[in-house]
Amino acid sequence: MSADKPLPPQNLVHLLHRASQFAESLFDKAAPGMALTARQLVVLDAIASLNDPSQTDICRRCGIDRSTLADIVRRLVQRRLLTRRRTREDARRYALRVTPEGLTMLERHKPLLQSVDSELAALLNHREQRNFLETLMKIAKAADTPDSE
Repeated sequence: MSADKPLPPQNLVHLLHRASQFAESLFDKAAPGMALTARQLVVLDAIASLNDPSQTDICRRCGIDRSTLADIVRRLVQRRLLTRRRTREDARRYALRVTPEGLTMLERHKPLLQSVDSELAALLNHREQRNFLETLMKIAKAADTPDSE
Protein backbone atom coordinates (compact mmCIF):
# COMPACT_ATOMS: atom_id res chain seq x y z
CA MET A 1 0.00 0.00 0.00
CA SER A 2 1.46 3.36 -0.95
CA ALA A 3 2.58 5.70 1.83
CA ASP A 4 0.49 8.61 0.51
CA LYS A 5 -2.76 6.65 0.45
CA PRO A 6 -4.46 6.46 3.88
CA LEU A 7 -5.99 3.22 5.05
CA PRO A 8 -9.78 3.04 5.15
CA PRO A 9 -11.00 3.41 8.79
CA GLN A 10 -12.34 -0.14 9.04
CA ASN A 11 -8.82 -1.45 8.36
CA LEU A 12 -7.39 0.73 11.13
CA VAL A 13 -9.71 -0.88 13.67
CA HIS A 14 -8.70 -4.34 12.50
CA LEU A 15 -4.99 -3.50 12.44
CA LEU A 16 -5.11 -2.05 15.96
CA HIS A 17 -6.83 -5.23 17.12
CA ARG A 18 -4.23 -7.43 15.40
CA ALA A 19 -1.39 -5.38 16.91
CA SER A 20 -2.98 -5.81 20.35
CA GLN A 21 -3.30 -9.56 19.80
CA PHE A 22 0.36 -9.73 18.75
CA ALA A 23 1.47 -7.83 21.87
CA GLU A 24 -0.59 -10.14 24.11
CA SER A 25 0.90 -13.15 22.31
CA LEU A 26 4.44 -11.87 22.93
CA PHE A 27 3.62 -11.40 26.61
CA ASP A 28 2.15 -14.92 26.86
CA LYS A 29 5.28 -16.37 25.26
CA ALA A 30 7.54 -14.39 27.61
CA ALA A 31 5.57 -15.62 30.61
CA PRO A 32 4.49 -19.19 29.87
CA GLY A 33 2.27 -20.59 32.58
CA MET A 34 2.04 -17.28 34.41
CA ALA A 35 -1.40 -16.89 35.90
CA LEU A 36 -1.44 -13.11 35.45
CA THR A 37 -2.19 -11.20 32.29
CA ALA A 38 -0.32 -8.10 31.18
CA ARG A 39 -3.42 -6.06 32.00
CA GLN A 40 -3.59 -7.49 35.54
CA LEU A 41 0.06 -6.52 36.05
CA VAL A 42 -0.66 -2.99 34.81
CA VAL A 43 -3.54 -2.74 37.32
CA LEU A 44 -1.35 -4.06 40.15
CA ASP A 45 1.34 -1.54 39.24
CA ALA A 46 -1.15 1.35 39.13
CA ILE A 47 -2.58 0.41 42.54
CA ALA A 48 0.90 0.02 44.03
CA SER A 49 1.88 3.49 42.83
CA LEU A 50 -1.10 5.23 44.47
CA ASN A 51 -2.21 5.60 48.09
CA ASP A 52 -5.32 3.43 48.62
CA PRO A 53 -6.91 4.32 45.27
CA SER A 54 -10.56 3.61 44.52
CA GLN A 55 -11.61 1.45 41.61
CA THR A 56 -12.74 4.67 39.90
CA ASP A 57 -9.22 6.09 40.30
CA ILE A 58 -7.79 2.98 38.63
CA CYS A 59 -10.37 3.13 35.82
CA ARG A 60 -9.25 6.68 35.07
CA ARG A 61 -5.55 5.90 35.37
CA CYS A 62 -5.58 2.72 33.27
CA GLY A 63 -8.39 3.51 30.85
CA ILE A 64 -10.24 0.32 31.75
CA ASP A 65 -14.03 0.34 31.94
CA ARG A 66 -15.70 -0.26 35.33
CA SER A 67 -17.04 -3.76 34.68
CA THR A 68 -13.73 -5.04 33.29
CA LEU A 69 -11.80 -3.49 36.17
CA ALA A 70 -14.27 -4.95 38.70
CA ASP A 71 -13.58 -8.41 37.24
CA ILE A 72 -9.80 -7.88 37.32
CA VAL A 73 -9.96 -6.65 40.93
CA ARG A 74 -12.17 -9.59 41.95
CA ARG A 75 -9.69 -12.06 40.49
CA LEU A 76 -6.70 -10.34 42.12
CA VAL A 77 -8.49 -10.26 45.49
CA GLN A 78 -9.30 -14.00 45.16
CA ARG A 79 -5.63 -14.67 44.51
CA ARG A 80 -4.72 -12.59 47.58
CA LEU A 81 -2.68 -10.16 45.48
CA LEU A 82 -4.96 -7.24 46.38
CA THR A 83 -7.13 -6.21 49.30
CA ARG A 84 -10.31 -4.24 48.86
CA ARG A 85 -12.01 -2.51 51.76
CA ARG A 86 -14.74 0.07 52.23
CA THR A 87 -13.51 3.51 53.18
CA ARG A 88 -14.63 5.36 56.28
CA GLU A 89 -15.30 8.53 54.30
CA ASP A 90 -17.65 6.90 51.80
CA ALA A 91 -19.18 3.48 52.48
CA ARG A 92 -19.78 3.02 48.73
CA ARG A 93 -16.10 3.47 47.87
CA TYR A 94 -13.55 0.65 47.97
CA ALA A 95 -9.91 1.40 48.67
CA LEU A 96 -7.48 -0.96 46.97
CA ARG A 97 -4.09 -2.03 48.22
CA VAL A 98 -1.52 -4.48 46.87
CA THR A 99 -0.68 -7.24 49.36
CA PRO A 100 2.90 -8.30 50.09
CA GLU A 101 2.30 -11.31 47.81
CA GLY A 102 1.04 -8.95 45.10
CA LEU A 103 4.13 -6.75 45.43
CA THR A 104 6.36 -9.82 45.11
CA MET A 105 4.44 -10.95 42.01
CA LEU A 106 4.61 -7.45 40.54
CA GLU A 107 8.35 -7.05 41.09
CA ARG A 108 9.04 -10.52 39.71
CA HIS A 109 6.99 -10.03 36.55
CA LYS A 110 7.28 -6.31 35.80
CA PRO A 111 10.50 -6.94 33.83
CA LEU A 112 8.43 -9.15 31.49
CA LEU A 113 6.29 -6.17 30.51
CA GLN A 114 9.44 -4.15 29.87
CA SER A 115 10.93 -7.00 27.85
CA VAL A 116 7.84 -7.28 25.65
CA ASP A 117 7.81 -3.49 25.21
CA SER A 118 11.43 -3.69 24.05
CA GLU A 119 10.64 -6.56 21.68
CA LEU A 120 7.77 -4.60 20.15
CA ALA A 121 9.85 -1.43 19.90
CA ALA A 122 12.64 -3.35 18.14
CA LEU A 123 10.28 -3.86 15.20
CA LEU A 124 10.50 -0.12 14.50
CA ASN A 125 13.34 2.30 13.97
CA HIS A 126 13.80 5.16 16.45
CA ARG A 127 11.70 7.67 14.48
CA GLU A 128 8.92 5.11 13.96
CA GLN A 129 8.96 4.24 17.67
CA ARG A 130 8.56 7.90 18.64
CA ASN A 131 5.79 8.47 16.08
CA PHE A 132 3.99 5.26 17.03
CA LEU A 133 4.10 6.08 20.74
CA GLU A 134 2.87 9.62 20.11
CA THR A 135 0.05 8.28 17.94
CA LEU A 136 -1.01 5.68 20.51
CA MET A 137 -0.95 8.33 23.25
CA LYS A 138 -3.10 10.61 21.08
CA ILE A 139 -5.63 7.82 20.53
CA ALA A 140 -5.61 6.93 24.25
CA LYS A 141 -6.16 10.58 25.17
CA ALA A 142 -9.12 10.74 22.80
CA ALA A 143 -10.51 7.63 24.46
CA ASP A 144 -10.32 9.38 27.83
CA THR A 145 -12.41 12.36 26.76
CA PRO A 146 -16.11 12.32 27.78
CA ASP A 147 -17.27 12.72 24.17
CA SER A 148 -15.67 9.39 23.19
CA GLU A 149 -17.79 7.26 25.53
